[in-house]
Amino acid sequence: MSLVPAGEWCDYEVTYLKMPQPLGQPPRTLPNGAGLELNESPDADLFLSLYARVGAEYEWRDKLDVPRSEVEEYIARPGRPLYLLRLADGREGGFFLLDFTEMPAADLAYFGLLPEAVGGGYGRAFLEQAVSFLWAKRDVAEVTVNTCALDHPRALALYTSVGFRPVKKVWMSRVLTRPRSAPMQKSF
Repeated sequence: MSLVPAGEWCDYEVTYLKMPQPLGQPPRTLPNGAGLELNESPDADLFLSLYARVGAEYEWRDKLDVPRSEVEEYIARPGRPLYLLRLADGREGGFFLLDFTEMPAADLAYFGLLPEAVGGGYGRAFLEQAVSFLWAKRDVAEVTVNTCALDHPRALALYTSVGFRPVKKVWMSRVLTRPRSAPMQKSF
């Protein structure tokens, strides 16, 4: 594998997934005394802080590179609740943002753990909680999410393990903000 330096263009694959039916069982309980906090009307500061901290390792830049007013409009739109993973010691452990604005499809718009929670056994239970909240909304016909080769290496496997199925793959390019190994590049 070659290393692509920061500041260079990198091609990567984006996978779009759908879940046509709810989980077959109740979601797992969050481990280690963790809990969820609902924020029905998150503000841009909270969202951008979580987005930047979760996404620092994964090239999440899109919302950081647009005018703040655009983020404020996005986050303020009704139908986009944010859930915060709160670890037993009170620290933030991650977040997910649900999007019910394109019903009957509900989207897991953002999902991620903060670095201090990665590897702590939270991922699957946290995802199952998010999916159960998406399906709990009346009139949801399907749940969608997307991930890419720049996200956590186990992200796609985690999504498929709870019932998401890939429906489309596309290639995109971006300038990297930090050096990355390049298995996500197209072979020509």
